[in-house]
Amino acid sequence: RVTLGDIVFRDKDSRVVAHGDPELDKKALFVTICFTDQKNGTKMERRSHRKTGQETLCPVKSWARVVQRVRSQFRTREDDSIPVCAYREGQSAKEIRSSQVLQLIRESCEFHDGENRYGIKASELGTRSIRSGA
Repeated sequence: RVTLGDIVFRDKDSRVVAHGDPELDKKALFVTICFTDQKNGTKMERRSHRKTGQETLCPVKSWARVVQRVRSQFRTREDDSIPVCAYREGQSAKEIRSSQVLQLIRESCEFHDGENRYGIKASELGTRSIRSGA
């Protein structure tokens, strides 16, 4: 699982931009995500992305929103061990589970008539791999 500490933003001069910087999404030009432990056994693999300039599909802006959401929900500037899939429900912290994601994907497919429009059956969709399903 990816935690806040696994995400590093850098500006145009390759300087680290702090998660708590109020202009994070403006200053950051790059984001690097470190996958500390993966199912395939690979450890400490890093992937970097550059700002695209697109509002909705920019990996830098998307990760900045994730970090800001988690930091605001947990009111912490210090704890980098919080998973990015964490959310607050009442007084407790929870993590998004794959079963929740699967339910959302399948309901979306059914709602948008995926089987008739795209030939995708909701029951064929899964969360095991980005390449699985349709």
